[in-house]
Amino acid sequence: MNRKRTAWKKSRKFGDVYGGRASTKIPNRIFNRMHSLSPPGPCDEVPLYIVDNPSRDYFFPLSTEEISRELQNLPNNDWSDITHIWLRRFKKTEYQRGELPFAEFICGSGVRLIVLYPWPRDLRLFISKKHPKERQIKRFADYTTSL
Repeated sequence: MNRKRTAWKKSRKFGDVYGGRASTKIPNRIFNRMHSLSPPGPCDEVPLYIVDNPSRDYFFPLSTEEISRELQNLPNNDWSDITHIWLRRFKKTEYQRGELPFAEFICGSGVRLIVLYPWPRDLRLFISKKHPKERQIKRFADYTTSL
């Protein structure tokens, strides 16, 4: 290390990101949430199930036994690459934004992951507290009348 460098520059580790970002910039932001899962080992039976405890007003529509039974009914090529199935609890803020899907498929770095989110017990879908824009309402009305 050059002695002219200040102490805070000397203490940096190789590969760390500095300058205000907590992580590297990914153009499509697809791996922001689930990137910490590691691929299964050669002895692990896939798919691996990760089950979170849903909130008291929510439930998972499928159990792990039902998922594995339904996967067996599919052709092997359709599900053989799936490594993880995660029954994931969501954060309240994620749900209140109204952008939470029923399920997600994420792949990368040897992981093929299906994430299933819980449903409300009363089966009412919470869209958002914000009203849709007039343009969105008209577009939806035009779409439904064309069917």
